Amino acid sequence: MAGVTDHYWQLLSIRSQTSSRDRGRIGLCADRLTVIAGGRLGSAVRPWHGERRPSIDELSEAAIRAATTGPAEQAFAAVAADMSALPERSRLMAFPWFEYAGDDYEKVDFSVRDSLGVRAHEHRHEQWAEYCFAGRPVARVPSGAPATADRPPTWVADSWLWSPWALSQVLLTPLLEAVTGRTTLRRWPQCSLADPAWGGGVDMEGLARAPICFARAGRPAAMATDRTSAWSRREPRSGHAGLSGPVIRDLVVGSDAPDLPLALEGSIVVEARCLAAGAQGDRAVVGFRSTGRDGLPGPPQAVSLDYLSDLLDAGTWCGPWQRGLGPWTSRWLHTVGGTSLWNRPRPL
Repeated sequence: MAGVTDHYWQLLSIRSQTSSRDRGRIGLCADRLTVIAGGRLGSAVRPWHGERRPSIDELSEAAIRAATTGPAEQAFAAVAADMSALPERSRLMAFPWFEYAGDDYEKVDFSVRDSLGVRAHEHRHEQWAEYCFAGRPVARVPSGAPATADRPPTWVADSWLWSPWALSQVLLTPLLEAVTGRTTLRRWPQCSLADPAWGGGVDMEGLARAPICFARAGRPAAMATDRTSAWSRREPRSGHAGLSGPVIRDLVVGSDAPDLPLALEGSIVVEARCLAAGAQGDRAVVGFRSTGRDGLPGPPQAVSLDYLSDLLDAGTWCGPWQRGLGPWTSRWLHTVGGTSLWNRPRPL
């Protein structure tokens, strides 16, 4: 597409409108296409009538031109995620001081039929090694992943290392429901939420999977859609069709901060659960259990948060990329007790 490939851009919406003032008169139509390019929002509108309808190339070039040359207030940083910053699956690493708990196999075979009626057979085969700490699962990585951090952190009472598994126990469901449009969040986390489309392939409607950024810097950017939800929201399909609605295979949770080594002080959170929260993730109470000085799980504690997303914003992202429960993949979050975002933990 001439003039377009020089910029990374993402289609937000394309809509057509028809207006007619007089009965029986041929209506005047207009196509509007909105894109994100260079971190800015750009939109192009082209009126037409009869058979002189503008092409997608013409609309997209005009929208990208409007985005890249428009004023700074059109900035829309939430979508301008650098997809190259997402971890490759080969970068998922294991801690050698974890307890190896066996492998988890997943094999999925299905057939899809595209819009032209061509049937294609797809399959997915994954093998993950699961790891535990203090008898609790904390993360899983691809079998054979390289090891890092050859010694556990020094135990400190008022500092916690939230494992990928514990984070996903609290946040996986509300974040998945938010990016699929089933619910919404009153406050989105500052970190990025994205699907790197590891393994490629197609969704269950035959649409190719591609990397997509759902949210960044506290703002939603795009939704995971299938054919039905895309039609109802007038948004493009995203390649996330499942058996009963949009499905996300890999939700990668990252941050804009540079990669930091694993914190050498803290107690590891091995269990967590959202005890109460409002419909939009507000007024949340999170219960958790971290390891004590002896390495065994200590007594349960609870913290209250203004918003569930504060759990991702209260600390420092650190450690290697690992995969937690379900499709959750993230770096460890080093959260220090007593920050301004947290109420002091209390025993349950």
